[in-house]
Amino acid sequence: MPISLTNANLNLLPFRDKSADRLRRTFIWNGPALYVAGGEAVNVLSTFGFGQVHVFIATPPTNGVAILGTPVWDAANSKLKWFTAAGAEASGDLSAYSFRGEVIGR
Repeated sequence: MPISLTNANLNLLPFRDKSADRLRRTFIWNGPALYVAGGEAVNVLSTFGFGQVHVFIATPPTNGVAILGTPVWDAANSKLKWFTAAGAEASGDLSAYSFRGEVIGR
């Protein structure tokens, strides 16, 4: 699984929060070993613990040296799309990259 949900990895960030009738999850997402164009398939229920993602917020992924373009959530297909710093869709081994993110949904 590409997502790390352990609180130790999040330092002082809470993993779970609730605002009104929406749930929030914070996480660190690790890049896939083989990313292909079209996006990384994500099972929303097993990954985030709820059925719908309403908002997906991400920091630009980094490997400690280089920074990629900000990932984009493809809600229609439940996929996470990765991009290069130049804005083209990424490809290949992205396992050295990770980013912090937050989802809001129900």
